[in-house]
Amino acid sequence: EVKEEEEEEMKEKKIETATDLFNEIKKEEETKQEEEEEETTKEDSGFESIETDEDVPFEFVQATGADARPGDWRCPSGCGDMQKTRKSCFRCGCPKPSEIPRLKKGDTMEKAVFLKQLEELFEKKNDREDEMEADNIRLGEIGWKERYYDTKMGSHDLNSRRKVVRGMVEEFIRGLLWVCKYYYEGCCSWGWFYPYHYAPFATDMVDLELISTEFELGKPFKPFDQLMGVLPAASAHALPPAFYPLMADEDSPIIDFYPKHFDLDMNGKRFAWQAVALLPWIDADRLLKETRNLDCTLTPEEANRNMINIELLYAHEQLPITKCMLKVAAVASKIDDEDIREKCALKIPANDANGTCGEVLPLKVSDTDCCPKLIESPMMSEENINDNRVVCARYRLGRTKVPPRLLEGTVLPKPVLDQSDLPPPPKLFIEDSRLRTDFARMNGNSAGLNDAGKRILMQSLQMQQRGGGVRGGMPQAMMMPVQQGAYQQPPPQYYQQLQPNLTYAQPPHLQPGATGGGYYQQPPPGGGSGYSPGGNRFAALRRPPPPPPPPGSGQ
Repeated sequence: EVKEEEEEEMKEKKIETATDLFNEIKKEEETKQEEEEEETTKEDSGFESIETDEDVPFEFVQATGADARPGDWRCPSGCGDMQKTRKSCFRCGCPKPSEIPRLKKGDTMEKAVFLKQLEELFEKKNDREDEMEADNIRLGEIGWKERYYDTKMGSHDLNSRRKVVRGMVEEFIRGLLWVCKYYYEGCCSWGWFYPYHYAPFATDMVDLELISTEFELGKPFKPFDQLMGVLPAASAHALPPAFYPLMADEDSPIIDFYPKHFDLDMNGKRFAWQAVALLPWIDADRLLKETRNLDCTLTPEEANRNMINIELLYAHEQLPITKCMLKVAAVASKIDDEDIREKCALKIPANDANGTCGEVLPLKVSDTDCCPKLIESPMMSEENINDNRVVCARYRLGRTKVPPRLLEGTVLPKPVLDQSDLPPPPKLFIEDSRLRTDFARMNGNSAGLNDAGKRILMQSLQMQQRGGGVRGGMPQAMMMPVQQGAYQQPPPQYYQQLQPNLTYAQPPHLQPGATGGGYYQQPPPGGGSGYSPGGNRFAALRRPPPPPPPPGSGQ
């Protein structure tokens, strides 16, 4: 008891102020947090421990067949070579052995082997094959369109579904217009984007003439603003240090733009990188409001990289386009005012353009000469350029709008395809074996004989071998040579031999105490005289049963 009291007194002496108490509590919490993080990383790391003494049941063996490719494997059970895409043997079901050998305690791992194991681990982590089977849309079944919009867009009633579908159609068509204008006329809007994660169905694209085709031009983002809009928080190191807190700090006013956890919609795909990332849309006004406050923290080099400039045009001095580039540089060399230098634009002549249309402007005053003879290398490993012959100037796209249609006087080239490039005409039903097979399968019939038909065929073949001089019970006189390509009239005795045997149409009655082999009996030795006169043991099966006797006949 005395020792406990002394220890408590010592603690009280150490913790004299509130700050000391706060620091001690904070240290205890930090140590607990570190221990919990270590435990979670051990449990959820996903990496298999390489320090194990367990024996591997099978080792990976590369296939050595004639058609074997790298990654093909040989079944440990001896079934043969398998393709690398197969996860198990199709004969015995043995799983594919891992290409990475498991190491025992104390063994070392090569770098290439470790990277291969890491690649396999990431592939397993990204593989979402189980989620591919969960199809909530079921395209082709009744109600597929409603299920699509309800599942993807969350519209659970008719009115909200109509609004969502119409909004998707309008923005989708405006997106097609934006792309067309971008390639024919230049960027028509710097701030437009498609505000949905999914596209509408083509059957919903109606009343397209009512969709607005006007766009607001706006202003382009600066380079750092663009990176803030596309990079995740884990890639914040690509930005200046002043931008880190906006992407990672929990107290950031725009932290909702960079969630740590978000949903992935596999949307029928297998791997995670193919999924639709359901990330929130970024509000441009909120983003620019925060980034504008950080412009004063940039270094001169960073501020120069964050400027919106126009393109630079480089051309060899022997090309015709360098005439106007050198002319603009000569005129601007006497002017120091940047605003006046911006007006010294010269349209590129059509004869010298070689397919290029636009204007050339002089370089800025802070830049060097348009064609310096010496260019210092930015890399220590490369040498300087002592005899430069490349001319540089600023380039601005021409303001002439090209309509997206064929201009008057356009001469179309001759068609390259001719009659020989057309596909052959489709085959008739009786000519295409695949069509007959599909038709038979659709009607529940097989393309060949079933088991019962095969048994009957084998029995008839055996009887032909046992018949000796009679083939299938048919006399030799009836087996006359047939002239190929012509129809031969059968001999007169053929019709006499095939008289209907009505007594054989019914199964024979056995005497009491007699034993029989059933309805189908073996023929007597030496011929087929025990069957119908025609010698065909199946003739009775093809004949209908005899008609009933007329009334009053006494039978």
